[in-house]
Amino acid sequence: MIRPFDLPHLPADDGPEPTLAGPARGDVCRGTVTALAPFGAFVDVGGTRGLVRLPEITDGRLDHPEDALRAGQEVTARVLLVDPERGQLVLSLKEWPPEASP
Repeated sequence: MIRPFDLPHLPADDGPEPTLAGPARGDVCRGTVTALAPFGAFVDVGGTRGLVRLPEITDGRLDHPEDALRAGQEVTARVLLVDPERGQLVLSLKEWPPEASP
C-alpha cells in the first residue's frame, strides 16, 4: 500500500496547458505578409505567426520570395502544420484551393 508521504511531490495543477488558438491543420485562412527572408515569407494570421517556405509559395521556381510576394500583401493559405510549442504555423500558398470532388 502506498501512503501519501511516500509519493513524490507533484506541482499543483494549474489547469490545462495553453494551446495555440486559431487555425488547425488543413484550414484555409487569410493573412498578411509581414516579412520576407531568403527561405520564405512570414505571414500574420490573426495574430499567429506563420511561415510559408519558398517551395510552398508557387508551383514555379523562385529564387527569392520577393519574386512573388511583398510585405503588406494579403494572401490566402492552407495550414500545413501547427506548432503549439512555438505558437507558429507552417503555411502553403499553392495548396489552398480545395481539391476538386470526384
